[in-house]
Amino acid sequence: MPTVQLAIYDISGGLARSLSLQFVGTQIDLIPHTGVIIDGIEHFFGGGLQRQHHATFTSSHGIRPVEVKEMGATSKSSVEIDQWLRANDHRFTMSTYNLLSHNCNNFSHAFLTECLGLEGVPAYILNIPSQFLQSPMGAMVAPMLQNMYQPFSASVSQPSVNVPPPPSHASLSTSSTINGIDFSSLINNFQQQQPPPAPVAPLPVAPPPAAAPPAAPAPGDPYREQFETLEQMGFVDQLGAPRVKSALLQSCGDLAGAIDILGE
Repeated sequence: MPTVQLAIYDISGGLARSLSLQFVGTQIDLIPHTGVIIDGIEHFFGGGLQRQHHATFTSSHGIRPVEVKEMGATSKSSVEIDQWLRANDHRFTMSTYNLLSHNCNNFSHAFLTECLGLEGVPAYILNIPSQFLQSPMGAMVAPMLQNMYQPFSASVSQPSVNVPPPPSHASLSTSSTINGIDFSSLINNFQQQQPPPAPVAPLPVAPPPAAAPPAAPAPGDPYREQFETLEQMGFVDQLGAPRVKSALLQSCGDLAGAIDILGE
């Protein structure tokens, strides 16, 4: 009988464990991506259902699992597995993908339990999105994360090993790049804090005229780079430029301090 494994990856590269408490307000140990490996072939969900030899997947994407969990053996044949994938491909498409509620880990869980008759994805992985959304900053940052999602590439070369392709009417494909969302870049952007200039006394920030939209800081404004970083993170659109500038002044340009103030 085919042996089944669950490959668990941390696509933050360890940054979630070290920075989540500071920037999100709750401890999140990893940003998980999972794939189901059946006799060396990895099945996963990005912009659609895809499969690739596990060794090719890790080498081409430059990522290795933090854990490979042995799930046991399945009695399902390759024909039955392909039948399940074809029957359920409409559930796992580009349009149904949602970074926080219908992602690779939800597919892995359904594939393991519904198709293969095995134990599902560990609960701590499935609960990470709700843990994030319940955090002080999660609800505010979630729309930005969703907008940063990049679909898996469909124009790729075949794996270097002989992987039987799915039937032509199935929406399975192989992928040469890990996409989803680039959490490493996101958290690195959070981490790019310039050494703050000498503290200055907070200045009163007068609200703009009612008819005028909030303006970005003038070239001579203090903390311009920090303001632009917070603007990229979506704070200016959600809270307005005056409030963001005021938070930067109160924190003397410290990004983490400004985020704490904006989250109050």
